[in-house]
Amino acid sequence: MTDRKNWRTRLAIQIEDTDGEVTEVTPVDSLNITLNTSQEVVDSTEDQNLGYIKRPPKFSFSMNIKPIGDAVLNITALQLNGKEFNIITQVSNGFDDWSFYEEGLTLASCTITNSTPSSVNSSGAPSASFSGNALAIQVAGKSFSTYPENA
Repeated sequence: MTDRKNWRTRLAIQIEDTDGEVTEVTPVDSLNITLNTSQEVVDSTEDQNLGYIKRPPKFSFSMNIKPIGDAVLNITALQLNGKEFNIITQVSNGFDDWSFYEEGLTLASCTITNSTPSSVNSSGAPSASFSGNALAIQVAGKSFSTYPENA
């Protein structure tokens, strides 16, 4: 029999601003990360598909959060003040149901570019959507950055 995952736990993240203040955000309904590593094929008048021009990677994210507690207000304040912050996935003790293990996942030097609160209605809790960019990401202990390597 296969070992089933315990999906009753929730995804939680920590947001650490540049002042070192850490805010726990839970429950996070979704955290979507986009890694864009664009490359352009090089052609010439003599031949086609000679190689690639690599562009620096781009990291963006979007997340949906229920406005429970003051987490949504803190994230909105970061956006309005233009402050950078880190998004750190939390590792659950005793559970291995999320893909974020000991090394976790960190989006560094993030800024919020768009926030959209939902309207309040009689059915279901409202939510807030945030999207933004990150200058670096750390996955499984390895760092990737949009910064030039020889800077």
